[in-house]
Amino acid sequence: MQEPSSGVATRIRRPAARGGVGGNAVLRSDGGGIGENTAPTIGTGTNRRQGLRLGNSVLGDITNVLAEWSVVDEAKPAAKGPAVDDAKPAAKGPAAAEDDHKSDVLNRLFTEEVAFMSPAEYMHMQPNITCNMRAILIDWIVQVHKSYRLRPETLYLTVNLIDRYLSTTVVVRRRLQLVGMAAMFIASKFEDGKDGAIRLLDLIGTSDNAYTEEDMSVMECSMLTNVGFHIVVPTAAHFFGIFQKANQCDSVHRDIAQYMMELALLDMQMLLYAPSQTAAAALLLSNSVVKRSVVWPASMVQESRHTDQALQACVDDLMRLFEADRDGTQRHLHAVHRKFSASQRHGVATMQF
Repeated sequence: MQEPSSGVATRIRRPAARGGVGGNAVLRSDGGGIGENTAPTIGTGTNRRQGLRLGNSVLGDITNVLAEWSVVDEAKPAAKGPAVDDAKPAAKGPAAAEDDHKSDVLNRLFTEEVAFMSPAEYMHMQPNITCNMRAILIDWIVQVHKSYRLRPETLYLTVNLIDRYLSTTVVVRRRLQLVGMAAMFIASKFEDGKDGAIRLLDLIGTSDNAYTEEDMSVMECSMLTNVGFHIVVPTAAHFFGIFQKANQCDSVHRDIAQYMMELALLDMQMLLYAPSQTAAAALLLSNSVVKRSVVWPASMVQESRHTDQALQACVDDLMRLFEADRDGTQRHLHAVHRKFSASQRHGVATMQF
C-alpha cells in the first residue's frame, strides 16, 4: 500500500561509535534534507556480543567466491609429479606469476563491470522514493561504514547492491532504510569477514530499532534472490586499488582521489559511468588538482584503458560534485565531507588547492 506523501518522515539514526552517542536523522517524505533531534540516543553496546546471528546459511548458495578477486594469491606448495623435462621452458618465477595473476584479475574486472551496473534513470520506476532520498540514505551508509571501520570495498559493494535492488523492485519509503541495512549486512559479511563484519543487532540499533531481525532476514533473502546471488562484483574500489599504485599516489593524493570517489556515490548521475571510469577519472582529476606536470600519462592510459578524452565527461561531473561539496552547496549531505575533513584523512576536504 502506498504511503501518504505528506506528514510522513522516515527516521535514519546517525550511527554512534561503538557504544557511543548518536543523533537521529530524518528522511523527509518531500525528499528534503536531514534534520536532527536535540536529544541524542545512547547505545548500550550489548548488541556487539550477539555476533552474526542471521543470514549465514543462505549465503552458502552463492557461487562467485570472494577469493577469485584476490589480487595476490597465497603461495601454494608445488604439486608432486614426474621429473621436469629439460626441453620444456622453465616455470615462471613468483614475480612473473604474480604479474600474470594481477593481469588476469584486471581483465576479468573490465570484462564483468558493465554487467553489474544499474541504469542511471531507474528512479523513474520508483513512485515512492526520490533521488534525494537515495542520496540521504547513502550519506547515512557512509556514517555507519566509518563508525564501524569497515573495509572500503564494503561501502562500494553496499551501494552497488542498493542500486541493483532498487532498479528492479518498487520500494515504499518506510522500507528504504531497510534496503540499505540489508545491503550493508550482506556486503560486510563478504568483504570484512566473520570477525570484522558489522553485527546484525548493532546494525538494527543504528536505525533506532525501526526494524526487527525478521525484517532484516526477509529483506536479505529478497535482495540476494533479486541480484541472482551475484555478490562479488567489480566496483570502483577494486579498480582504484590497482590504478592508484600505477599512478604512484602518496597517502595525501590517495585520500583526495578517494574523497572524490565517495562524493560520486551520492549522485545518481554517476551511475552513467562504469566503475573503472569513475576510479580513473578521480585519479585524473586529483592529478590536476595537485598540479602534476603530466595529468594523464601514457602509463595510466595503458593501465586504466581510458584516455583523458574518454574520461572528460566523468571528470566534469566529479568536478561539479567536488566544487559543490567544498562551497557548501550540498552540505546537508555531510558524511563524506566530515570523513575527509578529519586528520586521519589529511583534512583533504578542507585543503586549499
